[in-house]
Amino acid sequence: MDSCFYLTRTVLPHMREAGYGRSINTAAGAILHPESGLGVYAAANSAVAGFTRSTAVEAGPGSTANVVCPGLIYDEST
Repeated sequence: MDSCFYLTRTVLPHMREAGYGRSINTAAGAILHPESGLGVYAAANSAVAGFTRSTAVEAGPGSTANVVCPGLIYDEST
């Protein structure tokens, strides 16, 4: 969460000045499909998603903010 906040705080003024910008953050798929024992992990990632949604509203015209929530990938090693 800290890195999302600090990076957004740094680049948002430049995005507003330019009238254009894109912000993309990553949160775990645990916020979409919670599992037992991962409550704190899901809460932290939910904070990233909520912060990103707020940034999208506050950034102003021409700027967007999105969060990517990749899920699990099952292969031979899982």
